[in-house]
Amino acid sequence: MKKAVNFTLYFLIAATIIMRIPTFLHNTEREKTKIPLISLIKNKDDQVNFYFPNQSQKYVLLFWSVNCLPCIVELDRLNRAVKNNELKPDQIIPINLDGDYELYKKFLLKKRYGLNLYFDKSNELSQFLKIQVTPTIVFLDSTKTIVKMNSGIQWNLVSGIDQFLRH
Repeated sequence: MKKAVNFTLYFLIAATIIMRIPTFLHNTEREKTKIPLISLIKNKDDQVNFYFPNQSQKYVLLFWSVNCLPCIVELDRLNRAVKNNELKPDQIIPINLDGDYELYKKFLLKKRYGLNLYFDKSNELSQFLKIQVTPTIVFLDSTKTIVKMNSGIQWNLVSGIDQFLRH
């Protein structure tokens, strides 16, 4: 019985790693890519041509979806970190890529975040970056070039973002 449980556990771990390899390889291919000017909807109704307000600072983009439980977990963790003054909200850009603006607006009414949330109406940026999985976190240096891309839940999300933004 114990051997069967161990085999099953090892099989699941191996399958998980193997399934993540294509996403990992894709994400590393996008590194050193510069982010273009994009059009996003800020919170509910403010259409903005978005290009990072402070050109000299680093940013973190979080691509998320309303129906993605890991995405909501990550948003909640970021929101708590902002409320606890662990992270600055102006350097974190959560971008919804559902494509369903009404679903996004309902979500905003239900959840109250200390972060500005953005909606990529045209999916322009997610297509440019070829986002395959949500949540996906993109770390941008001060030139708005991708330093690193990670997909899935990050066990060290807050500390990893804090460390990246400080150094």
